[in-house]
Amino acid sequence: MKRERLIAARVRRHWTLEQAVERLGVNPNTLYKWEAGKATPRFYNIQKLCEVYEASAWQLGLDIVQEVVTSQALATNQALSTFMQTDLTLRLLALVFEPHRVSCQHLQRLQERIRHIMEEEPAIDNDLISRREALHRLALLPFATLQLSALGASLSRPIEDILTQCAAGIAACWHLSKSAEGSDLALAFRCVSGYLPTLKAIVKDSSQYRKAAATLTGQCALLQTALCWHLQGLKEAEQYVQEAVTYSREAQDIPLLVSALAYAAWTHSYAKRYQQALHTIEQAIPLLKPKSHIVPPLVCGDIYSVWAVMQAKNGQEISPSLALAKEALLAPSDDEPCFVGTQFFASGIILNEAAAQYYQGKTERALDVLSQVIDPETLVVKLPLPEPWHIEALNDMARTALKSEHKQMERVIHFWRAALEGAVKLQSEQRFSEVLVTYEIMGSLWPREKRITELRDLVVHW
Repeated sequence: MKRERLIAARVRRHWTLEQAVERLGVNPNTLYKWEAGKATPRFYNIQKLCEVYEASAWQLGLDIVQEVVTSQALATNQALSTFMQTDLTLRLLALVFEPHRVSCQHLQRLQERIRHIMEEEPAIDNDLISRREALHRLALLPFATLQLSALGASLSRPIEDILTQCAAGIAACWHLSKSAEGSDLALAFRCVSGYLPTLKAIVKDSSQYRKAAATLTGQCALLQTALCWHLQGLKEAEQYVQEAVTYSREAQDIPLLVSALAYAAWTHSYAKRYQQALHTIEQAIPLLKPKSHIVPPLVCGDIYSVWAVMQAKNGQEISPSLALAKEALLAPSDDEPCFVGTQFFASGIILNEAAAQYYQGKTERALDVLSQVIDPETLVVKLPLPEPWHIEALNDMARTALKSEHKQMERVIHFWRAALEGAVKLQSEQRFSEVLVTYEIMGSLWPREKRITELRDLVVHW
């Protein structure tokens, strides 16, 4: 069916077919087919026809065609948007490659946006790429695009690109460090170790980006510390945590610094240097300025709760420090970004309170506090909890139940078996060691109990 209006628009200008196509930039056969109704112009061709003929799509008889083409374009955009929503790697990479001006705040906001996608947005059933695989890709991105290496610095790309991609990779590694799979922890450790030589070189050589690079270096060292507890040992962890403290000071990043001091205190505590652990965490307390926006409330609460644990291990009163921790836990949080490793501090504060109560000999109170995080019957986790902390909490429940006035063997075994299974699956040296200590206590309390001796066969190091 001929398009009479389209033909009339050309005729009114007294143009031949050849004259019209010269202005439209198409061949004569194409315009002939449009006018004869044997072909339909695409959206950009409709726009060109309207421009050349100085008429609307309706005046050219192409308004219905335009609506169809527009609808198709919208459907295409919707399909692309849906694809983006289900492909986590694309969504994460889109954040990394957004135009930006690199600063400490920008890098922290980037990490916060990654955290939001991974932790707060609901999972989509038909994710094209699983969350775990997306994190693997993001963590490995700097090696693919920047040629980073644990063997030495690589500064062949713009520093802005290096810092941005490393910040995103570090965020991915923090998420991987919460996994129940030992291979995820190992990958996270290898990745942050590979970022470090280049980040340290930027700290050393760049006045413009020294603070931003120092912040990321401190984050890497802090994560190395946490992972080293599980993958290597306390001696190596001590080296990493000292680097975390050093670079946090270089960056003047107070939230990161107080967290590094807390990790250093835990490292001393795991090595049974309880006085040194207390002295270390006490260095962080003056940095928690009252009503200061420098340190977010949850970070303050975590530091106060760690302080309570170290006080309890040294036989000191814990009530004031626990009160400060609870006050911080209930305080409204601001929107200021903080390093990505802090997002689970709410559950950590509760676990630390339980540990402090345990070391004060208040076992029933400790069990009550632990039950706020893990259901003692079903072992279902009630609050978001990284897997290494989950295993530690299960072992704490077994250990605390052992010291309870109403010892129940089956209840202790219930907690202990779950902790052992988690430690073995995670391949965590620290958690496995803690579970062995608990088993030794079980054996000393019930030395000839068959149900206890039979558990020995389950204690198999990977």
